[in-house]
Amino acid sequence: MIQTKRLAKKIAHYLDFHKGENVEIIDVEDLTPITRFVILVTASSSRQLNSFKDIALKIAEHYQVPIKNVEDKYNTPWVIVDLNDIVIHIMDNNSRAKYNLEGVYAKGKKVDYSDYKPTKKENF
Repeated sequence: MIQTKRLAKKIAHYLDFHKGENVEIIDVEDLTPITRFVILVTASSSRQLNSFKDIALKIAEHYQVPIKNVEDKYNTPWVIVDLNDIVIHIMDNNSRAKYNLEGVYAKGKKVDYSDYKPTKKENF
């Protein structure tokens, strides 16, 4: 199985690659027993929200990572993909500003994913 931090970087990389805005990984292991990493990404449309959800699920399935839960009611401005050790919050601009998850997890450690290099075989 893929290392959790590497998986978080991979997901963040592909969300960024597919035009996700303000992609962040926050290490919250010392803040909550619920998860280890939180990924935040802003989507500019409902179509992009669903696309980002599909990308995260495709990567998880590829690496046989169990999907604990997906919260994605029709036409919602906020989708949550829970992979147990990684929780991905895909939000529109208004929801991201309103709920300010960066503030909620401000004591967490930001994780740089710019060093992630995809392999030639990857296509997410």
